Amino acid sequence: KIYALRVDSVHSEAYKVLGGISRAGLEDQQETSVEGDNDGDEHDNHPRKEIEKKLSPLSTLESSFEALNVKKFDVAFAVDPLYHQTTAQFDEGGAKGLLLNNLGVYGG
Repeated sequence: KIYALRVDSVHSEAYKVLGGISRAGLEDQQETSVEGDNDGDEHDNHPRKEIEKKLSPLSTLESSFEALNVKKFDVAFAVDPLYHQTTAQFDEGGAKGLLLNNLGVYGG
């Protein structure tokens, strides 16, 4: 269970980072496409220099190491306690693990 929790945690954190990178990449592409659509005058090389400056890798790197560390994992709080308890009872197996035996549905 601990190993599965860690794998799920790493998976969710990786997708959060991937989502942030893809959003930042889309914004940069939109900026370059807007600037690239300008009518070409004698200053065609000038906007390209500005675009190259905007795509600097230093703008995407986090400067503080503390901002990269996660103090609390969101996965542990995302699970409903009642759901966790009920699924733990299902894991026992046999007739005790049936859903209707655990829900407490009584007469009406």
